[in-house]
Amino acid sequence: MTHLSKCLLLIAASGLVLTACGSDKGDRHTAENEAVKVAAEAPPPKPTGPTYCHGGEYNPNKPFKFVYFNLSTHKDEMKRVRAEMAASLEPLKDLPKEAQAEALKPHLAKSQVLAALGIQPLADQILSVSAVLCNFSIYEEDQCTGLLSRSVTSANLVDDTLVYTAPDGRGQQSRVTMARRDYSDMTIEARGGVSHWSRDADDVESFTFKDPTTETRWTENPDCSGTFSQRRKNSSIDASWTSPKTGPLQITYKHCLKGNCYEGAF
Repeated sequence: MTHLSKCLLLIAASGLVLTACGSDKGDRHTAENEAVKVAAEAPPPKPTGPTYCHGGEYNPNKPFKFVYFNLSTHKDEMKRVRAEMAASLEPLKDLPKEAQAEALKPHLAKSQVLAALGIQPLADQILSVSAVLCNFSIYEEDQCTGLLSRSVTSANLVDDTLVYTAPDGRGQQSRVTMARRDYSDMTIEARGGVSHWSRDADDVESFTFKDPTTETRWTENPDCSGTFSQRRKNSSIDASWTSPKTGPLQITYKHCLKGNCYEGAF
C-alpha cells in the first residue's frame, strides 16, 4: 500500500390575526373557517429561549443550557467538506511515488485541521457528565451527598458559585466550578490542565483549554460562525468559518508544523 493510499484511508475514516367584521353569521362562519385553515398551515412555533447558536443537542425543555460548539452538528456541510477533500487527493495517485510525500503535505495539514475541529464536541460532553454528579439543584437537595453524587468528595456553594471535587479516575482530583446558575460559566481543572466554557451577554460562546503543552481557544457567534486556534510546541492551527445559516459553510485555515506552513480553505 503506497503512502498516498494509507492517507486516503485515514482521511476517509476521519401571526396572522383575522378580525371578522361582517354583520351576519355567514361572514363570521367564513372568517372562522379561514382562521382554522391559516392555523393549520402555519409553521410550528420556534423554541423559546436564548437566541445563541443551537446545535442538534438543543432542547428548550432541558434544564441545562450548556455552552456547546456546533460546527460538527452541521452534518451535511461537514460531509461535503470531507468528500471534496478526498476528491482532491485522487489526482495525486498518478504522481511518481517519490513525489507523493511532498505533494501530500498540504492535504495532511488540511486533515489535521479538520480533525482538530472535530474533537471539540467530545470535550463539550464533559459538561453534561459534570452536571450529573453535582449541580445547583442537587446541592440544594442534599449538598451533593446522594446516590448520584457518590463520587463527589466535597462540594460548596458560596456567593452563588458552586464548586465541587471528584476523582478523575487516575488517582487525582478534578475541580469543577459553576459560576452561574444558567451554566454559562464553567471551569474544570484536571490533570494539570484547565478548561473553561463561557457565554457572554452578547451570546458569544467561548472555550479555552491550557496545559503545559497545549493552548486551545474556540469561539462561536450567535449565527454559528466562529474561530479556532491551537498552539503546541512545534505546531499551530488557526481557523475560521462562515455561518452555515447564510450559505455554504466555508472554513479557512493556516496550519504550521516545525516552521512549514500551509493555508487554504475548505
